[in-house]
Amino acid sequence: MASSDDEMVKEQLEDITAQPDALGDGDAAMDDIDYEDEIGKEVKLTPDGGVVKKILEKGTGWEKPEEGDQVNVHYVGTLLDGTKFDSSRDRGTPFSFKLGQGHVIKGWDTGVATMKKGEKAVLTCKPEYAYGAQGSPPTIPPDSTLYFEVELLSWQSVKDITGDGGVIKTVVKEGEGWDKPGDKDEVTVRYTARVAGSPADAPPLSASPAGEGTTFTLSEPGSGLLRGVAAAVKTMKKGEVVALKIRPDYGEGPEPLDVEVE
Repeated sequence: MASSDDEMVKEQLEDITAQPDALGDGDAAMDDIDYEDEIGKEVKLTPDGGVVKKILEKGTGWEKPEEGDQVNVHYVGTLLDGTKFDSSRDRGTPFSFKLGQGHVIKGWDTGVATMKKGEKAVLTCKPEYAYGAQGSPPTIPPDSTLYFEVELLSWQSVKDITGDGGVIKTVVKEGEGWDKPGDKDEVTVRYTARVAGSPADAPPLSASPAGEGTTFTLSEPGSGLLRGVAAAVKTMKKGEVVALKIRPDYGEGPEPLDVEVE
């Protein structure tokens, strides 16, 4: 036999299920979830809906390009009526630009920043995120909403200071002034290196002498870890602190390293 408490709970549940708004409409609630990698789903990338992305093919991994990165894309641009006005594919040469620097239309800076390597998507860009009231005569009329099928082929990270992924630099503390050391300069640095992924309190694999630092000439860093450190120091200002991810061929031993340098 059900207790009075059981009956009360049952009545409350019946009341809730009888009022869809109490939990929210199921379909509406699902629409509020951002399935950013769902093929065919249109996602607004700006609050005003000025840029909308629809994925045609998913990319790989989880990384996305950042502001300042040099990105390489293939694209096909069309008007709303399907008229093609530009295509890197027709030229057979990918298009390259620095992301987030205003070198392309706003819709591209916004849309490409959300893409993963190998991803192909359609970006729908309203006039204010494309060529505005003036258009781009003679191929793009004034106040045109445009479609761009974009494929993100690759990018070089602005943090990739060696250009091959060997040393990735993230600034922890900005340095002073503008000067940076040259190849012939002698520098003194303090560094601590740990196997990549180790906790911050793990014993270091290598470190400069406590309180003294390590002094060397940039053009002659020697072998091992200092090769990767030297590559980073060339980009640093006095007092700057950076976190480095150093690949084995720029470090020492078989493991990638996390290195903090000042």
